[in-house]
Amino acid sequence: MTLFALVLVLLAAVLHATWNLLAKRVGDGGAVFVWLFGLCSFVLYAPLAVVVLFSAPHLGPVEYLFMFGSGVLHLGYFVLLQRGYAVGDLSLVYPLARGTGPLLATAAAIVLFGERPSLLVFIGIGLITAGVFVLTSESGSLRTGLGAGVIYGLLTGVFIAAYTIWDKQAVSGLLIPPLLQSWATVLVTTLLLTPIAMGRSKEARALWRVHKPEILGVAVLSQLSYILLGAALLTPSGIVGGIAHVTNHAVSKITLFLCAGSIYVSTHKTDVSQMSGLARQMPWTMAAFAMATVSLIGIPPASGFVSKWYLAVGSVERGSLWTLGVLLVSSLLSAAYLVPIVYRAYFEKPEEVHHGAVVEVPWMVVPLMTTAVVSLLLGLYPDPVLNLARSVLP
Repeated sequence: MTLFALVLVLLAAVLHATWNLLAKRVGDGGAVFVWLFGLCSFVLYAPLAVVVLFSAPHLGPVEYLFMFGSGVLHLGYFVLLQRGYAVGDLSLVYPLARGTGPLLATAAAIVLFGERPSLLVFIGIGLITAGVFVLTSESGSLRTGLGAGVIYGLLTGVFIAAYTIWDKQAVSGLLIPPLLQSWATVLVTTLLLTPIAMGRSKEARALWRVHKPEILGVAVLSQLSYILLGAALLTPSGIVGGIAHVTNHAVSKITLFLCAGSIYVSTHKTDVSQMSGLARQMPWTMAAFAMATVSLIGIPPASGFVSKWYLAVGSVERGSLWTLGVLLVSSLLSAAYLVPIVYRAYFEKPEEVHHGAVVEVPWMVVPLMTTAVVSLLLGLYPDPVLNLARSVLP
């Protein structure tokens, strides 16, 4: 394994653990949370998935069956994991699920595919198993009577092993593009849960209001699709746009996070419906929020426009009008969930009187205004980032 591959594996592990932490914070969100999460993932990964779909080889009934089966297995995994987090500790359920899953998957690979792992692989399996035992015993979770957490953790591990073997055959045996297999899995999971979510629409709306940060956390990670999209286009403009989007999106998104922190510290408000008239009370914070919004949508002269422009040019160079279309749709989706916040803050009157004067905290205003200005400067003077991105071209 190369150093680059190792870094990617470790990064993937951190991102996966972060997602599990967010799921634990939601608690017993159950099928409704899985539906919200799936719907968000499906929409936000659409740009790259559409490109892969139209460039993929012919898909027959067997390939579609494996896509559907993967969705069913992942549905069981998500629901069991969410239930496990509702009845057990993160320090118990997560190690059990992630420890038993690879263990069972390796055993199944030996039996079903005739694989012969090396001694080093067996040592790794032993270390994982030992680590699971240490983590669950050191936390005292196994001695606190949380039998349900143990059961759900082990059942989740079974489903992890099942979809690992299933997806391995789909990708290696049937040559289904990995991204397309993953995206189709999310589609199937979301469709299967839609009747339940529609019947519990009030619960879905309440869950969205209370746990919007956790759900949108997935949306933040999904911006990686833009980076991969640029690489998938394999045109100079597309690659430059994808690399530039790493910097431009990071600065804009950090600004939004800083603004959210500033709003909470000064007002303790967490709901979008509470943002009415906030620009009058927190002018610096909301000005930075508006600048970041313009960048994320891709409106000039903000930095987000530059990278999305290069991605669009890369789409034209490749002759992919579908890619151009999904780029436009993605910008419209960003506008749909960010512009209402800006509108409420600047053009609506406060719905309630805040107890005491709202004062912006200087040590929070300075960094958020700094990143907002940087986002604007990267749009007005994009050459440093673009030249750095062009340096990777052959």
